[in-house]
Amino acid sequence: MAAQRVTQRLLVSSLLLLTGLFCVVGVAVGLLLENYVREQFVSQQKFRAEKMGQQLDVVLDQMNRLSLSILASAHLQKTFSGIPTPASADYFENHPDVRTDVRETLLSFTSLQPLKGRICLLSEGLDLVDLSNGQDTKRFSKQELAVLTADRLRLLGDQAKVFLGPHKEPWSKYGRDVLSLVRVFRNSEEEFGWMEINQELDSLTWIWSNAGAEGPASIALLDRETVLYRSLVGTVPQDQVMTFPVTLDKVPWTLVLYADRREYGGPLGTTLFALVLLGLMGFVLTALVSWRSLKGTTEPILALTRQVRKIHGLGGELEMPHPKAPEEVRILHRAFEDLLVLQRQEHEALLKSQHQELTARMAALQAQLNPHFVFNTLTSISAYGRKSDGQTVHQMCNALSSLLRYTLESATKPASLAEELEQVRDYCLLMSNRFRPLFEFSLEKDGVFDGVLVPRLLLQPLLENAFVHGFADRPGPWSLKVRATRTDTHWQVQVEDNGSGITAERYQEVRQSLEAAVSEENSTFFSRDFSKGKLGLVSSFVRFRLLYGPASEFSLRAAEGGGCLITLGGPCVLA
Repeated sequence: MAAQRVTQRLLVSSLLLLTGLFCVVGVAVGLLLENYVREQFVSQQKFRAEKMGQQLDVVLDQMNRLSLSILASAHLQKTFSGIPTPASADYFENHPDVRTDVRETLLSFTSLQPLKGRICLLSEGLDLVDLSNGQDTKRFSKQELAVLTADRLRLLGDQAKVFLGPHKEPWSKYGRDVLSLVRVFRNSEEEFGWMEINQELDSLTWIWSNAGAEGPASIALLDRETVLYRSLVGTVPQDQVMTFPVTLDKVPWTLVLYADRREYGGPLGTTLFALVLLGLMGFVLTALVSWRSLKGTTEPILALTRQVRKIHGLGGELEMPHPKAPEEVRILHRAFEDLLVLQRQEHEALLKSQHQELTARMAALQAQLNPHFVFNTLTSISAYGRKSDGQTVHQMCNALSSLLRYTLESATKPASLAEELEQVRDYCLLMSNRFRPLFEFSLEKDGVFDGVLVPRLLLQPLLENAFVHGFADRPGPWSLKVRATRTDTHWQVQVEDNGSGITAERYQEVRQSLEAAVSEENSTFFSRDFSKGKLGLVSSFVRFRLLYGPASEFSLRAAEGGGCLITLGGPCVLA
């Protein structure tokens, strides 16, 4: 009966373990699947929105190219410059042959791209000629054209051209929705009037209403906060709407694609339901197999397990089995004894490895002061001593003394940014005397930095990086600028040099190396070969990230005038 109860307990425990494992795996698979499907859906919609924006940019570019062709036409310039002083009658009404000639010229510009809208040209005297793909042009008096002209010129302001968002076309009897390009018609010497090129909005619906597998799209065109156009397909609850904005290149507009998150939620739910059914079937089958296996294996072991004492921690000892105990018990005893010895050895090795790793980490992060720098600085001081430049020697000795004192202080406690900036001044003073007259530096501070905490020796490796990598292959003069600013909530330090600079490929390589330093395990990171450098920059980045976390700002890029610009910053108060 006891063996049966043990078997039942083992079976129940196994089933509970399987149930927990099934739930954990099911939730993990569900989350991973949901994340994958959502990412695929988002990626697909982003691509779709970008494609729409590119196609709309192509249309706007075609309108702009058409306007440039008209603007560059010497024939049209000659025709419009020959229109006499403004009169009450329309010039083109009285000269139909000229109007026909102008229309044929405009038509020649649209031979490669069929006109899907209207081209209107107005002279300085408000004489109108247009070309369209329909016979729907309204007749205007000169007073009406004057109102239209004033409106368009107001929109143009001091610009040569302006794109107008979707609006009702004033030139047509039907008032179709169009996109417009308004441009001043002139050459380098005189102004002839203005032009307007319209593109029917219905001719652009293929961009967002394609008949593909995705179906018509809900979109909007925005000019900053103003809605220029909106086309909604169906009704989507507000909490289910996903937006994908794309900024157009040709105009300061934003095309927004609206997507319904339920488009991927429905298939995802069906897939998860199928996975749950399969999991339940596997669970039941596993439970049956476990029950049969436990029943056949636990009964012989029950008699042996009573001979084994429980071991509390790694310091316990196994009691020797009875001399008359079965061979199975002796084998089990030897196996447990070997396992205990192995666990003790592994535990001791783990503690030793952790101690060595911690020692290596502290040594790597604290070894910021290059012995060669100290040696070269002392050599420079000696040289100035021989020249009897007592003031310079005194100045350099004070700077080196302050720098060494600051370096030897405890690196486990953060320093203030004000202290760091003082060490920057001492370091740059030493280097300016060492490399005189090739090197000059400036230190600008805007604010009080006593209460801003940073890792100790954060900035000096950045300065050394300029000498090792920036100035090594560049003849003097060398320049190093350090700018520190602070607001009520944020501080920032920029280190800029005029060295050899950094390429985009090199920046990506350095950035990946820095990110790897904070994401890899310590054992992998500290096993790297730092004999060729990079430890100073990596040390600053790692310690800065450890102190400020996600709120840290650390960037490296090429400076505008050549050289390299390193920027770091963070909140004034640590969380």
